[in-house]
Amino acid sequence: MKWYLDAWKRERSEATAQAPDTPPMVVSKGNEFACTVWALVSREAQRDVQQLKSEAHAEVSSVRSVLVAASTEIARLTDYAVQAARLAGEAEACR
Repeated sequence: MKWYLDAWKRERSEATAQAPDTPPMVVSKGNEFACTVWALVSREAQRDVQQLKSEAHAEVSSVRSVLVAASTEIARLTDYAVQAARLAGEAEACR
């Protein structure tokens, strides 16, 4: 693998050495293009991240609601079990 990378580097170096100097206007336009692409990609990524955050917040809110409902139901059933045990004890004492 290293041999292939070294060969590629040599070929690249030779091609660069043989290439004429890039005109300043081409360099400037290339840099301008790269900056424009970077700005567009960054904006798109920020939109995607914001959407993911919104979806995550909505999911967290949903899970919290389910947790509150489950906790309420657990408390209700625990009270019911305590009352049932108390009544069973009273019924046993009456026998």
